Amino acid sequence: MPGFAPLRTGGGRHRLRRAVRRRRRAVVTGLAVTAAALAAATPRGELRTEAAAGCPAAAEPERGQP
Repeated sequence: MPGFAPLRTGGGRHRLRRAVRRRRRAVVTGLAVTAAALAAATPRGELRTEAAAGCPAAAEPERGQP
């Protein structure tokens, strides 16, 4: 029998939850920054009406027309 008290390392579960919470916040923050950057990069007032070259929708005729 050892002559010292056993070491108790409590709070392991709490530390794990805190780390997971931080990681989620980092992912959410990254997605928000990406969305803001994409929104800022799009020109205002310009809408594309035609499909891009190579897009499958460009080859299909419009519905309702032969």
